[in-house]
Amino acid sequence: MLAVVHEAVVKYVNNPDLVCDLENHFPQPKRLTGEYYLSDEYYRCEVGPVHFVISVSTHFLEPPWYPNQDNFDYLGLEVWLHCDPKQNWEFVVTGIDSSSI
Repeated sequence: MLAVVHEAVVKYVNNPDLVCDLENHFPQPKRLTGEYYLSDEYYRCEVGPVHFVISVSTHFLEPPWYPNQDNFDYLGLEVWLHCDPKQNWEFVVTGIDSSSI
């Protein structure tokens, strides 16, 4: 599951249609350190037919603006996954929501 999430967020931040280096646009790839962490997870089982809906939230870091400042959160990506036990438990990305954090 984490490999699928990682692939999805890397694809997102490297997509020129979704990120832009122009001023006053969000998100800007030049403001990303290349690091992110998992912040939240959500799991839901639905019946008829049984399948799982999963959300994994990530926070991408921005470099410090001032000396002696730590990296801080810049971009949030929430990856939505679907998993069907009848399909070999394969995780499929069904969407990504972005936010400024």
